[in-house]
Amino acid sequence: MHRYFGQNREATTSSTFVRMEELHKVKIEHLTVELTNLLAQLESKKKVGEQLKMTWKENQEKNWWTAPIENLGLEELEHLKPIMSMLKDKVDQRLIALA
Repeated sequence: MHRYFGQNREATTSSTFVRMEELHKVKIEHLTVELTNLLAQLESKKKVGEQLKMTWKENQEKNWWTAPIENLGLEELEHLKPIMSMLKDKVDQRLIALA
């Protein structure tokens, strides 16, 4: 009788181990797919980030007036002076209109 129960217990333990291994493999496969998808998303986001950096850099070069004043040269500052004066006049006019 002990042999019968012992053999059955070993078979149950063995089948349980096999099932656990199968579940483990399925979980690993699922996690591998998820990791692959996340890595692809990360790579895509990196590319978008690089494109944004390039676009920002190009815009900075084209739109020199958006750069900090400390970075502007004499010619750019001389060009900017009348524009700033016009802006000041418009702000003053708007303040008078609102008052």
